[in-house]
Amino acid sequence: MASITDARGDRHEIKVSLDMYRQSAEAGQSLRQLVNSNHRTNAERDGTAFEQLCAGEGIRLRGDIATGQRASTIRELAEGSGSGMISAAVTKEAVPASRILFPAAVMGLVEDRLAVDISQTDAVFNSLVAYEESINGDRVEQPIITYTNAGENKPQTITQLAMPASMIVITASDVSYKIPVFSQGIEVADQAAKNTTIDFVALTLARSFAIQANVRAQGYMLALKDGDVDNNDSSLSALGYATTSTALDALATGGVLTQKAWMAWMTQFPEKRVIDVIVTDLATAIKIEQRTGKPIITQDDPNSPRIDTNMSVLNPQWAPRVKVFLVQAGSGWPANTIMGIDSRYAIRRIRSLTASFQSTEAFITKRSTISRFDFGEIVNRMFPEAFSVLTIL
Repeated sequence: MASITDARGDRHEIKVSLDMYRQSAEAGQSLRQLVNSNHRTNAERDGTAFEQLCAGEGIRLRGDIATGQRASTIRELAEGSGSGMISAAVTKEAVPASRILFPAAVMGLVEDRLAVDISQTDAVFNSLVAYEESINGDRVEQPIITYTNAGENKPQTITQLAMPASMIVITASDVSYKIPVFSQGIEVADQAAKNTTIDFVALTLARSFAIQANVRAQGYMLALKDGDVDNNDSSLSALGYATTSTALDALATGGVLTQKAWMAWMTQFPEKRVIDVIVTDLATAIKIEQRTGKPIITQDDPNSPRIDTNMSVLNPQWAPRVKVFLVQAGSGWPANTIMGIDSRYAIRRIRSLTASFQSTEAFITKRSTISRFDFGEIVNRMFPEAFSVLTIL
C-alpha cells in the first residue's frame, strides 16, 4: 500500500484497486484527477498525489538522464517485476498494483504531451465548445428549449402576481441518443515488452491520439453544418439558417464575394447571435480576404484639416475580429461554403466515462497483452440560432 505526503506534511495511505476507476467515472474525472483532487500536495516539493502514488508502487513515469534510470517497462508494469514493485497479488483483483495504475499512468503522460500543442486542430476545436459535461453512462437525452411566446424575450409590461408573458420551457426529448465509443489499442510483443518503456508508449499513443482527434474535429464541423442522422439533427439549411451571397447582394455573383454581402451576412439576427468564428476551407478564406469593396488603408490622411466627418458605429453588430477554423482538403467540406458560429452558445459536447472504465477493467482483470484506451463522446448543436451558413454563388 502506497502512501503520499500532503501539503501539510501529513502521510496518507492509499489502497490501490480497480474500484478507483469506478469512483473516478462516477465523479466525472480521470483517475489522476481524482487522486490529485482528493489529496492536495506541495507539487513542487513532493510531486502531485498521483505521481507520489506511482512512485510508491515502484512506477517510474519518466526516465532520468542525470542518473541513467529509464522509465518502467511494460513488462515490469504488467507483472509487478520492477524495482520497488511487489510482484505478488497485492490487490483484491489478484494483480499487482502497478498493473492497475498502468492505464492511468499512460493516459496521464499522453495528456501532458497533448497539452503542449495548443495550436493543433483538436485543441482549437476544444476551445470552441460552449458547454461540456461528462456522464456515467452511454446514453443521453437532448433537452428541448421552447418559448411560450412567439415574441420570445421581448420586454412586456406585467400586472402584479401575473405570470410572465414570455416563458422559457426546458423539457427532455422523447428520444435518447447513444454516445459513440472511440478506441485506440496497443499491443506489445513479449520480446519487446521488457525494453519498451511507459514514456515511449505514451509518446506513440499521443501522436496517434492527436492525428485521430484532428480528423474527428474536422468531421464534427461538417456534422454541425449538415446535421447528424444518429442525433436526429437536421442540416442548418433545412432549419432555415443558410443563405447565399446573391440573396444578400445582387452583385455578389460569379464566385465573387462583396463587402455588402459579407457584412449583411455577419449582421443577420444580431439580437440572437454575433458571429465570432467562421469555418471554411483555405480557398474560400482567400475569397473572403479578397472580397470586392473591402475597406483598405490608403494614403489619405483622415486627420488632415478639412470640411469632413468620419463615422463611428456606436452599436456594432459584428465581432471586432473573426477567427477562422480551416477545414482540410478531403474532409468533405463543400467549396465556397462558410459556416459562422457564435462560439458562446453554439457547440455542446457530452463525454461518457463508462467506456473508459470498461476497457480499463478488461485490460486489468483479463491480463491481456493488448491494452485498449476507449472514450465516448457526442458533439451537437446547443442553440441552432448560434449558427449560420453562407454560400458564395
